[in-house]
Amino acid sequence: MDKVTVELGDCGSVIIKNENTTIGYATFDTDEGYLSYIFVNPAFRRRGLGSILFDAAQKEAGRKLLAAPPISPLGQKFFSMVP
Repeated sequence: MDKVTVELGDCGSVIIKNENTTIGYATFDTDEGYLSYIFVNPAFRRRGLGSILFDAAQKEAGRKLLAAPPISPLGQKFFSMVP
C-alpha cells in the first residue's frame, strides 16, 4: 500500500490521503462526543484505513467518540469491530 497521511481538516474533520488522491475522511462533534461521518473510498477499504481515521478523530477530539445515529449497516459492522 502507498504511504498515506492523515491531516486535520476544517471544523472537526480528518482526511486521509496518499500522494495521488483523497482516500477518505471523518467528521466529528467534539462537544457532543460523536463521530458524525466516516467514509473510505471503496477501492481502499479493508486495509485498516477506517480505523486510522477513527483513531485520528478521537485523538483530535481528545475523547472517545460514539457513532452518531442513524448508523448505516456498514457503519454498524465497523463499530462492532472497534474496541
